[in-house]
Amino acid sequence: MDSFVKAVVGLTASVLLLLMVALPLLYVDPPPPGFVESFVLTAVF
Repeated sequence: MDSFVKAVVGLTASVLLLLMVALPLLYVDPPPPGFVESFVLTAVF
């Protein structure tokens, strides 16, 4: 159960960090379709 909690905390932190990085980029220059999905898949795997 402890490893599950660590996984949830790590996932939440990575999502928040990704949002902090991605939101300014989205406002400045919208990325091409599929870029965010590929980045998330790369980060997860």
